[in-house]
This record gives sequence, structure tokens and C-alpha cells, in this order.
Amino acid sequence: MEELISVIVPIYRVEPYIDQCINSIIKQTYKNLEIILVDDGSDDACPQICDEYAKKDKRIIVIHKENGGADSARKAGISVAAGKYIGYVDGDDWIEEEMYERLMYFAQEFGSEMVESGVIDTWEHTEKRRIPFFEEGSYEGERFSQIIGGKSIYSGSFFSHGISPYLMNKLFLKSRVLKYQMMPELSNNLVDDVMCTFPCLIESRSVYITHECYYHYRVRGESA
Repeated sequence: MEELISVIVPIYRVEPYIDQCINSIIKQTYKNLEIILVDDGSDDACPQICDEYAKKDKRIIVIHKENGGADSARKAGISVAAGKYIGYVDGDDWIEEEMYERLMYFAQEFGSEMVESGVIDTWEHTEKRRIPFFEEGSYEGERFSQIIGGKSIYSGSFFSHGISPYLMNKLFLKSRVLKYQMMPELSNNLVDDVMCTFPCLIESRSVYITHECYYHYRVRGESA
């Protein structure tokens, strides 16, 4: 039986992009998904759009809440998540159709508690792929300590992480990431990701890294 993945989507003022985002998750080749759309008090048409999608796909859960920022929205999402695994997609981004099928394959084939993939930085007319720093493969236990542990935050080059701090290009074991996602401190900048990704990584000492790129990060000037 396929394990359930809960995909958490914080949504705020992304009306021009939300259809592409939601449809890219609905169309995943991995079908056993719970899609949690968190309307973070958006004052455009996003709340109504989310409700319409929920009527069409029984896998979709919509949460409406007062605006509190991305971290607050992710906390609301994971608090109702039923999946064994957690994925994150921002409301103005989108993903390739096979993303969660491939990430789940790596998680189960190698018993990894976190899977990291590459990112596709996407502008209006061009895109650029960013692949992880470390070589592809499974890193567990002593191999993790020798190769990943000392270079996870700083790879040795200026402003270069060994493991990217981002939540959205990864698959997490819920039992591992939950306590860090639910830490009481609220932060609405890069720390949102850092305070989950790195503690979760170091505690588990278990990650699979693939250079395959599935996540489209939309580069736009008005985003956070």
C-alpha cells in the first residue's frame, strides 16, 4: 500500500499563480496525496479558488485562517496532516508531475527520513537548474557524519550550503519534522525553512540526495 503524503501549501496573495500550483499537485503521478491548502488570510480571490478545488478533488483540505505568515500557515497545515510523509509547495510555485513519485521511491528504497532534490529557478522566459552540493546517493549513520554533518550548513564556499535550507524541494518523514515545524517561535523569512530543515537533518542523520530537479521556484520581485 502506498504511504500517504501530506502536501502543505501556504497561500497568500498569489491569485495569478495559484491554479498552476494546485493543478501541478493534483496531477502528480503519485496519487496517494492529501493536499492541504492553507489560505493565510489572503484578500484576493485565492480563498474562493481553494474552495472550488476542494469541491472537485476529495484529496484537498482547505484551511482559512487570519494572516500570520508562511510559518504560521505551515503550522496550521501540519497540525491536521494525516500523512506519514510531508511535502511543501509555495502557492506561487509549481512542481513536475513525477516529483513525489520519485522522492517517495528514494525514501522507501533507501529508508531515508529526508530526501533532497534540485530546484528549477524559473523566470518568465528562462530557467536555471540548481543541483544539490553533495553527490547523489544515500547518507546514513557514519557516512552521514563523515560527509554531510560538517558541511550541511556551510559547504566551504561563500554563501553555499551543503544541504539547501528550503523545505519545498524535499520530502520529510512527518514524525521527524513535526516537532521542529511546530516550534513556538514564528519567523517569516528564510529562518522559516532553516529552523526545520537543519535540526531535522542532524537529528535523523538520514538523507537521500538526488540531482533530479522537480520544483519550479518562481523568481518574482514582489514575493517574500
